[in-house]
Amino acid sequence: MTSEHPRAMTVRYLSPRRENRSSQVERFMRLWDTPVSPEQQAEIARRVVIKQIRSPYGNINDQGTPYPSRSCFVNRFHPDFEAVIEPGVRSLLAAVAIDLDLVTYTSCEGHRYPGTPRAPDERHVGIVARSPAEAERVLATFERAASVTNARHADKAAEVAIMRHTLTDGDIAYPAIDLYVCRRVEASWDAYFADLDAVGEVLAEALVSDYTGTR
Repeated sequence: MTSEHPRAMTVRYLSPRRENRSSQVERFMRLWDTPVSPEQQAEIARRVVIKQIRSPYGNINDQGTPYPSRSCFVNRFHPDFEAVIEPGVRSLLAAVAIDLDLVTYTSCEGHRYPGTPRAPDERHVGIVARSPAEAERVLATFERAASVTNARHADKAAEVAIMRHTLTDGDIAYPAIDLYVCRRVEASWDAYFADLDAVGEVLAEALVSDYTGTR
């Protein structure tokens, strides 16, 4: 499902997920902003072992299941941070998490599930905002990058869309925004996956360019 957002009529807004929950969100956000020394990284690697499993379709999660599943939060200073990111979404996530200095809580490179009734998953990166003010700044940045990317690739089967929702931990709802490279409504899945990497790379470049041009 999709919905329009009054601030960006040229960018498609996706309806929020029916459920978007996690635990220890506040602690995760604190760790995200707490650099560690090489010695501390070595100790973290020894004491906090990240056990994620890759499915036959490329999903990386707790169980190695071929569909979206529960997975762990990994902050950017953990030695295994890059290892638990699916390869196809690494450059986009790096633009969001490292260049824009945003707290990423979810990502997916996009997957097909041939031989199953499951619909494909679309590429995305999600952030949890540190404050409502940051959420508004992120929306503006994502909208600009999405507009640039969609204009450059108007002939492609993949387009950039935005999902604005919340990440809930108990009774607390944190502002969350997911940036999607999704299939155009009229396009086939074959065409989408053929165009996905090209559109994703332009999106990552547009995000970094926006950051360097506005700071």
